[in-house]
Amino acid sequence: MSDTKIKMIDRIYPKTRAVIGLGNVGPQFDLTPHNIGFAALDALAAEAGAQFETGRMKNALVAEVKLGDYAVLLVKPSTGMNDSGDALFELLNEMDYDFPQVMVIFDDLSLPLGRVKLKNDGSRSSAGHNGVASLISRLPDNRMMAKFKLGVGPDPGGANRFQYVLSPFEGDALAVYQAVAREAASGIKLWLDSGLDAMMCRYNAKTFEVR
Repeated sequence: MSDTKIKMIDRIYPKTRAVIGLGNVGPQFDLTPHNIGFAALDALAAEAGAQFETGRMKNALVAEVKLGDYAVLLVKPSTGMNDSGDALFELLNEMDYDFPQVMVIFDDLSLPLGRVKLKNDGSRSSAGHNGVASLISRLPDNRMMAKFKLGVGPDPGGANRFQYVLSPFEGDALAVYQAVAREAASGIKLWLDSGLDAMMCRYNAKTFEVR
């Protein structure tokens, strides 16, 4: 996105942004593939010295951080993965955010661990991800949702998939998982500084891989 486009968005909307990370609340879900969206928000919050708290939103844990000139809400839906859309609905309809201000981060089994990808093409496919399906169910027909997908594959498929996404990473895979979460945090700052086009140029390149 050009500087002109960024300035135009900032004239229409205040310098406020929100990032929704998908996951499940509870220590038993920490370091699991399904919670890498939460891990990315944790990395951003830790860097800013912020804590996630209840009370600001009914359907999410929230931390507010200052990143450059922007006030950024980090949003962890607290309703469980399958009802993540409740937090999006609340953010848009009760807190007056709009889609140019909102990004969603989540795990993607179709991408290998270490790869990330940004999509902003208006696709309404969930690719079988229940959290994304819940978001799409709350997505107005005329709106696009920026989706920052963090690879956690390979997909084991079939009956093994459910156990895989809810089992903690270990060893070398855990180190890559944590590096991806930190890189995603850097990606959010790139979005704020330079826009979606700059993010796409960096993360959608075939050669990009976090290690």
